[in-house]
Amino acid sequence: MPVAALWGHATAAARLMGFVRVREERAGFRPGLVRKAADELLRSRLARQLSEEAIASASGDGTRLTEEEAVVEARAALDLGPAG
Repeated sequence: MPVAALWGHATAAARLMGFVRVREERAGFRPGLVRKAADELLRSRLARQLSEEAIASASGDGTRLTEEEAVVEARAALDLGPAG
């Protein structure tokens, strides 16, 4: 998901962020300091590319992705390569 954001595919990255977040919550995952810093960096990058409303909407969409759909989304973003 960070690669998608860095490559300019912010909507895909936000959807994948939502997918990961809900899976981690269900599993009881508690992020450590490094993970929290990485999440903050991702959110900062997304905020430069999308409005807060767009991030929330895409992230919400991501919470409803199946594992297969999330893999397809991630692969599609990688296949596109860097935007621009």
